[in-house]
Amino acid sequence: MPIHLHRVAVCLALLVTACDEAPTAGCTPGVSAACTCTDGRTGAQVCDSSGAFGACVCEADEDAGTPADAGPGDDAGMDADGGLDAGPPSPLRVFVSRLRYRATAAPTACQNAADAAGLGGTWVPWLSFRSSTGTRDALDEISSEGPWELVTGEQAFANRAQLGTVPSVPINIAEDASTVVDGIVWTGTLLGGTAADDTCEGWTENGAAFVATMGGTLGTDDWTDGGTLSCDDMFHVFCFEL
Repeated sequence: MPIHLHRVAVCLALLVTACDEAPTAGCTPGVSAACTCTDGRTGAQVCDSSGAFGACVCEADEDAGTPADAGPGDDAGMDADGGLDAGPPSPLRVFVSRLRYRATAAPTACQNAADAAGLGGTWVPWLSFRSSTGTRDALDEISSEGPWELVTGEQAFANRAQLGTVPSVPINIAEDASTVVDGIVWTGTLLGGTAADDTCEGWTENGAAFVATMGGTLGTDDWTDGGTLSCDDMFHVFCFEL
């Protein structure tokens, strides 16, 4: 074969080989590109080994395990109004103070006890206030909706409404998870969460001339209203996390 014809044949062979191996699609394998999800959010798609982009992957697909383009029947994780269902609220905690306090120290006992035990959170005492300057009910001091558990995990109150009745279990576990047996507790609060007549003059008096309504840790029926005792003694305090 003449030399110039041999060169032409070689060139044609190279062209045919190049055409056989060239990708037939319009993307480079491994390259990622933005795409639009069916709900309008931005996702990403990756070019596969054949040179074609794969399915558009959206954030909900990866993080929540729920297809972003779920149809009307795919309503798992949705509430009655069509929003995402957050599930039941996380439980808050309740304890009875391990230490006993003077009446005038009771209003600040809970946060101090919780901080010392490393519990974190914001804590308020179960105390009602009645004095010449006004009245505040213990139930009104609790702004959260619950539920509340002892620090050992047993549920004491399913919700805020139950605070006006009796706990499901005795509140006899302290902030350090120790048990307070038959402890007397300052409350100044009647069953129902309202202020009793006797609250050591709004927790400002430690003298024997004043009395306050007491609760206890032994049972549930008289947890907040078990009688009155003198304000010159020292008792425990019920503490609720907000």
